[in-house]
Amino acid sequence: MIRKHFAGFAASALALAVSAQAFAGTVTTDGADIVIKTKSGLEVGTTDKQFSFKINGRIQADADSFDGFYTRNGERADETYFRRARLEVSGVAFTDWGYTFYRNFGNDSSDWHELAIHYNGWKPVQVSVGRINPTFGLEEAVSSKWITAIERSAIYDLAPWLNDHEDGEGIRVRTTVGMFHGEAGAYRQDGGDGVDMLEDEDGANNTSFVLRGVIAPIVEKDQVLHLGASFGQRDVEEGYLERIRPRLSVRGTTEDSANGNRATFGGTRTDG
Repeated sequence: MIRKHFAGFAASALALAVSAQAFAGTVTTDGADIVIKTKSGLEVGTTDKQFSFKINGRIQADADSFDGFYTRNGERADETYFRRARLEVSGVAFTDWGYTFYRNFGNDSSDWHELAIHYNGWKPVQVSVGRINPTFGLEEAVSSKWITAIERSAIYDLAPWLNDHEDGEGIRVRTTVGMFHGEAGAYRQDGGDGVDMLEDEDGANNTSFVLRGVIAPIVEKDQVLHLGASFGQRDVEEGYLERIRPRLSVRGTTEDSANGNRATFGGTRTDG
């Protein structure tokens, strides 16, 4: 028996500061000349825009100290960890094709945060296939590295699959025309809680669908007014464990396996 999960919409406003790119130099070759850029990472590309690659990465370290509800015995605990330790290679091949290889080294072992091929030949439409995150809400759309506080939308505790590939793959179509942006994706997710309930008795994976629409009536160099709405749905099998386990804005509760504590809401299994 299949049960459907739904998630509602989110609306938000955002102000962004956009800086101009700096050019570091041009190299003349027997083919198309090569332009090298060194702002925000190393980027190398041909002047005819047929080929390019960019190397980028980031390291972000956090330290938490917490007690009371956040620990099992109520005593103070502390934790340090890398929130992000990532290396990214992205670029263009044969003008219309793009690629993104995004490796995460923040955990005890490394994993692919993104591994995708993009087709850009149907402008203004882009089609992406591979390991990609669904885009539900502003955090994934602009990256959570820009948020100014540790709080994030409660929808990601309610349904974390909305914003995470969960070790699966998918296909996504997106487009931007004037002030309007839209995208739709279908994803086969293979991780997270209840992973064994994400496929039927024959081993066929269930699919998650995520849609997002955006209108940006103000798009200027130093400011953007952004209003977005998102929708998500996925199917799970009978017996899926329905529960919400928020970290309540303190990631250290999951990094500290000895004494960290998380709230648990629900905990019932679907009966179809």
